[in-house]
Amino acid sequence: MDGKPITVFHLRVSNCFVAKRWPMPADGAEIYSAELDVSLVQWSFDLLDPRTTESALSSMIPLTKDAPHETGVTIHPTSFGLAAYSSTW
Repeated sequence: MDGKPITVFHLRVSNCFVAKRWPMPADGAEIYSAELDVSLVQWSFDLLDPRTTESALSSMIPLTKDAPHETGVTIHPTSFGLAAYSSTW
């Protein structure tokens, strides 16, 4: 062996737990970076339903894009969230 690790693991947290208590992107990003010391976050669409109104999307998308950059958090990957499993279409 040459001393290199065989496998590299990256700890990632799902952000679905912030959906009801901290729905604003900056609040969640601060929790991940400062309190949990996690830099990889799985984005849950429970926080921003793409089927919502255009005005809601227009106001939330910039906040959602800016918050991770300001706190050093990387969003990767996404999940449909718990709402997708508990609702009927």
